[in-house]
Amino acid sequence: MISGAAVSADNIIGYFHIHAIHSIPITINLIGSALLRAASGDPSAGIQVSHEPLEIIRRSSDSLSNDEPSDPMKNRRCSSREEEFFNKVLSYLFLGTFIGMLFWFTSGCLIILAIKERVSNAKHLQFISGAHFFVFWMSNFLVDFLLLCIPFLIILTVIATTMTDYFPAFTTSGALVHLGILSMFYAWASIPWIYLLSFCFKSPSK
Repeated sequence: MISGAAVSADNIIGYFHIHAIHSIPITINLIGSALLRAASGDPSAGIQVSHEPLEIIRRSSDSLSNDEPSDPMKNRRCSSREEEFFNKVLSYLFLGTFIGMLFWFTSGCLIILAIKERVSNAKHLQFISGAHFFVFWMSNFLVDFLLLCIPFLIILTVIATTMTDYFPAFTTSGALVHLGILSMFYAWASIPWIYLLSFCFKSPSK
């Protein structure tokens, strides 16, 4: 039952279903129409009521008062703005994760060549042949730095040409430029760390 009423000589009590949002205006309308018919004597008299509830936004438990009764319908619906916000957060989270994985894998591939040169004594042979210590490591550093710049430039080009509609934050405030500078700093800092870690391994496949 959605609505009902109890009529006595002194008052009228209306009853409504607590889980049905539209039951409250229906009950009020039925009681008002009954009073109108009784006062006017016209059995066809009635009151028309339209109910358009506002969209309920999900709130945290801290904002709810202990004295306020909980409504189960409030936890079932979420505003479109809130859903759009969470979708953007998840999109940027996945994009940041995938860009980070690109950095990790591309920089991790550089350690293989460093280990091979040390295990096969190719580096030692170059030192014996007269290669300077600083020239050897600086040339390796510059070559590895350029190799890392290639995938970084590719991902920046892909974001700038195809993903600005999905990630509008990259089109404002020079975000792509900041991401490119951050990529360069990452390559600059990770390559020396890779050279140090290469001495911890005895084989490039293990």
